[in-house]
Amino acid sequence: MSTFIQWKGTNLCMDFTCPECEVASHLDGMFAHVIECGNCHAQFQMPTDIPVRLITPEHPATYDGWEPKVTELDED
Repeated sequence: MSTFIQWKGTNLCMDFTCPECEVASHLDGMFAHVIECGNCHAQFQMPTDIPVRLITPEHPATYDGWEPKVTELDED
């Protein structure tokens, strides 16, 4: 299972720990196709596919009280 993110027009709020220098940082921004570490300036292409996790009683949601966003079915 996965999803596809289009980084165009996406307002991203992200905590980031650089895998190169291991410094923790934060990013708020639009169009995050590529990000750059504010410490060591290493650059990273953001993935477009991320895994999803089914919510079940055995694997509950990590945040309580959030209303789910309902997907729109493709017409194709």
